Amino acid sequence: MATIPILKNYPIKINNTAIPFSGSMSEKYDTIENVNESEAGTDVRQITRVNKLTLSISYTMLSNFIPTLEGWRDSLTALTVDIYDFTTSAYKQRSMVMRNYNKNIVEHSQDLEVTTGIWKVSFDLIEN
Repeated sequence: MATIPILKNYPIKINNTAIPFSGSMSEKYDTIENVNESEAGTDVRQITRVNKLTLSISYTMLSNFIPTLEGWRDSLTALTVDIYDFTTSAYKQRSMVMRNYNKNIVEHSQDLEVTTGIWKVSFDLIEN
């Protein structure tokens, strides 16, 4: 009997740093196209990109990982993102940027002795 892969066993890696999975992730693929009207009045469609990936990710994590995420958020250069592909059973590397970063502290978690808080973090990784 074949073993079914579990997403939490294959964390996303950003710049070779694995992000522990404890949340949700959704994938969205877009086709980038331009539509222009020709002199004859017909639409001319030009597809410039097929399957541009956007990952929407949300995590609950300890505060010690927040500075790393915020460094990537402020990065002017593209991030190297490794995402496990279940169809090929291997990681695929993509060049992506982080957008729409948001964080909120879990109420009363700053009172824990082992950490300075537990955070709910969400962001999008958009393929270049």
